[in-house]
Amino acid sequence: MRRVIVIVLAAALGLIGPALAKKPTGSGSSTITIAAAPSSLVFGSSSTISGQATGKKAGGASVELQSESSTGAFSKVATTTADSTGHYSFKVTPTQNTTYRVLAHTAPAGTSSKLRVNVLVKVTLAVSTTKPKAGSMVRFSGSVLPAYNGKVVQIQRKTRTGFKTVAQTTLGAATPLGTVARSKFSKGLRIRKNGTYRVLFNPADGLREPNTSPTRTLRVH
Repeated sequence: MRRVIVIVLAAALGLIGPALAKKPTGSGSSTITIAAAPSSLVFGSSSTISGQATGKKAGGASVELQSESSTGAFSKVATTTADSTGHYSFKVTPTQNTTYRVLAHTAPAGTSSKLRVNVLVKVTLAVSTTKPKAGSMVRFSGSVLPAYNGKVVQIQRKTRTGFKTVAQTTLGAATPLGTVARSKFSKGLRIRKNGTYRVLFNPADGLREPNTSPTRTLRVH
């Protein structure tokens, strides 16, 4: 009799065991992608941050764009609603290098990876003439946006191996552009031969990236 009971118990455990080991269903998961176009932009320009949320209730989900502060904390920048397929987009105009992420209120909620958008300073350049007499002075002038008064810009001439700095000058205060402060520069150079020039400015402050002005080609006569 004892042997029969053991066999019956063993058979019962064989049936019950797989049922106990079966994974629960319906827990679900959510993911959210993020990308920026462009990921680097000139000060004053805009970028589009977009992606797709997946998971339960992704279609029509509330999506929150967040930016990271210097302390590492994230705060809300804007909100939008995903379309029926979970796609979302935001237009941003950051004034300095900014790290973003997106939180989607799916079920469960999902958070994207971090995404950095770099902001380059804006540099302009004008010359007093593009057809100077050989040996005459040409004035190089322009602006840097936003303001970096007291810092130095480099005037560069194109060579066979790249651009080479031929002069530098200090930025001074300029009339604001709307509500944004800006700096200006002005420097006279004696031009003896044809050449292509640009101005380079590197803020070197971690807030924004260096940039160059459009080029100007001078042809002597």
